[in-house]
Amino acid sequence: MKARLVFYIKYAHQSRFLVNLAMYDVGESTEYPHGVKYGYICKDMKTGSSVLFDNHYPKGPHIHFNEAEFCYVFINQEILKIDFIDTVFKHLGVKI
Repeated sequence: MKARLVFYIKYAHQSRFLVNLAMYDVGESTEYPHGVKYGYICKDMKTGSSVLFDNHYPKGPHIHFNEAEFCYVFINQEILKIDFIDTVFKHLGVKI
């Protein structure tokens, strides 16, 4: 199946943070068992610190905090959104 864009949002928040959210419907497969591919990024343009949630193959769902990388358990799109917003607040100190 060819990837179909579900949504793409890019904006500056408080003139300091760059937020870039993308979700694609890629159909269920062994590489993408939930049928979606995503990248949620928030970067502090002043300090360079960032939070990134993505699930590219072959790594599957994971989170980046600057250079560190951690596994992430994807449940659904709504939980992903909540987890991303909470994580950005905890690690970058901003509510998006």
